[in-house]
Amino acid sequence: MAKVSTLGERVEDTFLIQGPELQQNRKQIEIETELLKALGTV
Repeated sequence: MAKVSTLGERVEDTFLIQGPELQQNRKQIEIETELLKALGTV
């Protein structure tokens, strides 16, 4: 699910991800790291 909000020039994106892989801490960290790399924040 994705939600996009705007307020003037500010944009805020919210993403909700779910799946069985997220029940494993190690997999959660792997997914988070991949997302941050894709966003260019790592």
